[in-house]
Amino acid sequence: MLHSKSNCWLALGTILAGLGAAGTASAAENSVLLRYTAALDGVDETFPVRQGTTSADNRTKQIVFDSRGRIVTCGYVVANGKRQLLVARRNPDGTPDNGFGWQGLTTLPVAIESRPASCAIAAGDKVVVALSTDDSTSWWLVKFNADGSIDGSFGIGGFSATSASGCWEFAPVDIKIAPDQKLVVAGTCWHTPLSSDFVVARYSATGVLDTTFGGGVVSFDFDPAVGLTLGNLDRCRSLVLHKGFVILAGDTAPSPKGMVMARITSTGALDKKEFVSFGPDLSEAANSVAVDSRDRIVLAGTVYASSRTPVPSAFAVARLNWAGGLDTTFSGDGLQTWAVFWPESGFASGAAVKIGSGDKIVVAGKLFLNDLDRLTVVRFLSNGEVEKGFITRRFGPQKSGSDALVLDSSDRPLVAGFTATP
Repeated sequence: MLHSKSNCWLALGTILAGLGAAGTASAAENSVLLRYTAALDGVDETFPVRQGTTSADNRTKQIVFDSRGRIVTCGYVVANGKRQLLVARRNPDGTPDNGFGWQGLTTLPVAIESRPASCAIAAGDKVVVALSTDDSTSWWLVKFNADGSIDGSFGIGGFSATSASGCWEFAPVDIKIAPDQKLVVAGTCWHTPLSSDFVVARYSATGVLDTTFGGGVVSFDFDPAVGLTLGNLDRCRSLVLHKGFVILAGDTAPSPKGMVMARITSTGALDKKEFVSFGPDLSEAANSVAVDSRDRIVLAGTVYASSRTPVPSAFAVARLNWAGGLDTTFSGDGLQTWAVFWPESGFASGAAVKIGSGDKIVVAGKLFLNDLDRLTVVRFLSNGEVEKGFITRRFGPQKSGSDALVLDSSDRPLVAGFTATP
């Protein structure tokens, strides 16, 4: 059977056996897992750096905690010429959890090209992964049991596929699970290489589309100049669930270009939309979204000084009031940036955001320094002041950056990042 435990372990063995053939003596790209101190003054040396295989490219795309504080990551490894899903579970101290899969690892029971976007924890510490495959017109959900085997009661044999009409390419970017165990997946529908929309879908806990949510799949074209019409590039990059609403974040282009936020009701209707610009001659992208204890929506990503050559960039954070508009108690105008030498020069970008105690905002990304991109974590106070920035310098001649971020119960940032050959 496709969803049998033995097939998962056999597929994992095939992947691991194929690593040497797929890679070189040193992979161009490797995943890393770092925990920083709560004071953000260094890497927590009691938590070992977890780095991927050195024989094949690999990348971690999401990191989450399960109900027992175990660390679950999902990403891919290149084996036998294909990017293949790899899900890992580690104990709270960072060591592999041998009760999950094979030595803490699991994968799909068949070797197919798979591009995981995100993962989330369902009831019983089961893991649901949103991914795309060679079939670019569909996205897929796959559910693993708490022991790492495929959950055959989900969808068809553990899998649920979704496509949307009029999409040349249909790819997920994020997945979250609501308290009632419904699954919410967000992504982008590309009509053409120059036209795309936000897309969000909701599913039952068993992987069936929830038709009470706008028919199951809804799309939004976000053009602040003309409203909801076709013809511009709208790219969804992140989602969060809050008080029954689905909050999407991303960016729009070509004119104007900036961060966008869409808030969706429990029935799939558009409740509110916001366009955020950091100023003339600047362009922005919201790569991540979070909501603080006072229901303020935080967008984090990158701002570019596009009128300069080369184009400088910086971490960018915007905070919105729930009722609408920028929150002027945050840095005076609701906007904040951070980078060395910005805006005259400098290159930095924010990838992931989380809210810490006291509504402090923690953003992980990268900063270009001394001719290399370096994994960087920045913490902003609730009033918008930069409290601390830590630049990771421990990877020698390799560049590094961040893909995902969580905060543990002690407010220590745990970052899923990557190193790569310059």
